[in-house]
Amino acid sequence: MIEVSEKFVQYSRARNREVEAIVEISEGDDFRVFDKQEIVEFEIHSAITAGDDFSIGNVITSRLNLSLLTDYTPERNATVKPYIRFNGAEGPSEWLQLGVFKIDSRRKRGNVWQFECYDDLIKTRMPYKTNLHPPTTTKQILLEALLNLGLEIDEEQLENMEEFQVTRRLESNSYSYRDVLGYIASMHAANIIMDHRGKLKFVYVDDREPKLVIEPNEYSNLNILNESKVYTKVVANAGSAEREQLSIGDGDLDNTLFISNPIVTEEILESIYNKILGITYTGVDVGKWRCFPFLEPGDFVVFKQRNGQDILTVIQTQTIRYAGGISGKMSSPSKSYLTSEFGFVGDLARALGNIQNRIGVYALSENARTIEVNTQFQGKIVLPVTTLDATDLEFTITAIGTATTDTVLHLEIRSTEGVLGKSFKTVLREGINTVSINTLVRSIQQFSDNLVLFMRVERGRFTIEPLNAQFYAYGANLIGDSGIPYAAIEDVVEFKSYINSDNVITIATIPDRAVVVDVVTFENFINSDSVDVLTY
Repeated sequence: MIEVSEKFVQYSRARNREVEAIVEISEGDDFRVFDKQEIVEFEIHSAITAGDDFSIGNVITSRLNLSLLTDYTPERNATVKPYIRFNGAEGPSEWLQLGVFKIDSRRKRGNVWQFECYDDLIKTRMPYKTNLHPPTTTKQILLEALLNLGLEIDEEQLENMEEFQVTRRLESNSYSYRDVLGYIASMHAANIIMDHRGKLKFVYVDDREPKLVIEPNEYSNLNILNESKVYTKVVANAGSAEREQLSIGDGDLDNTLFISNPIVTEEILESIYNKILGITYTGVDVGKWRCFPFLEPGDFVVFKQRNGQDILTVIQTQTIRYAGGISGKMSSPSKSYLTSEFGFVGDLARALGNIQNRIGVYALSENARTIEVNTQFQGKIVLPVTTLDATDLEFTITAIGTATTDTVLHLEIRSTEGVLGKSFKTVLREGINTVSINTLVRSIQQFSDNLVLFMRVERGRFTIEPLNAQFYAYGANLIGDSGIPYAAIEDVVEFKSYINSDNVITIATIPDRAVVVDVVTFENFINSDSVDVLTY
């Protein structure tokens, strides 16, 4: 929350409040002032998240849309500063600056200029460049980034900021500044915005004290977006190429905060967990409220309802609009339990038909026969799953086997679209080895075919005896029984379709280089004149 006088707060909540606005636009080293005679309207959009649920590690640019009635033509890339103040019986309040923006685009209709402006976080889209070498610290990375981007940070916030050790180099041009600042923000359990003075600000999630209690007559069109959210678990994709998964806490997907950060460590993850543990809020969308410009994204507030119930929520997105008076809207996105687990809403029976689905589905496959892994990349275990929509899936691969020599084992999870997530490799020593890999793959597009675990070794052989390998997936939108049987790689699935009960057409799907051992048959009687036959 922005510090303002008590007069400012009181005036902002007055029933018949009087609002004044000015806009300053740079003119060389000076600023030209526009008042209510020239300001048609302006609207400021700001946020701490760009998604449909609460998250950390976001670096969000604010936008200003400004309309001015003027013949004046501002300079190229001019700086724009809007201000608001309230007036009352005791005289006007102080002016509150609402941000610092740069004109990005403009157009003129008649005598009205329309400007689209952004704050300086727009610069963070540039490729990251660094002269730092590990070991270094998050504060050193931050200060170098600020210097390169020409940004400032509040000195008090910088002085009080925790400092974490970083032992992995973030290579130049491999990331954007937004990526790197986002990594630092997530390590501090925070998001990054530009404050009202135009300085970079970390918005911490552990500041949960409600900043304002909003009365029923101060808002309208409030919609509650599902049940209250509580976070009790953090999962991070970390390490080189973010292939390592770290986890702390307990809870299902609905209670889990996911981050992707190549420089996070178990120690830092514990720090994040301690800060987010127990965060609770109710998702809301407020179509219109009186708007209190001293509130910022990240502030917790309470909405009092006419039924006597209170709603605790956090401002995640906010719009401030001035057009003679001031109003706005805010939202606090929150996925429902069903959305978090399934990725869809609505009538489950209608959406799924006769398919049995389960919340938090595990789909498991084991090797029914001995697996011989050699230097050829081959599919070795089939995981029979289907998804209903785009989703995130957590995969676990475990195997106990014997290597004939010291070698390296390569593993890939493939769908018909290609490799899911990252490829993995692990060192095997001659003799008995245990392989255990856990990974989270984000934003997997809907698929209806099996997943296959491919393996190869660089030399020698790796032998896995029956039932000593497991390949399973857990997550949202997952149907564990896709109509294809749970099959080891050396199984054959055979479909028999009876057309008019006369002809029989067999469609066989045989995994690449598989040996036929087991046969599973499905029979389907079709009474049809035209049938498309696909042969694999």
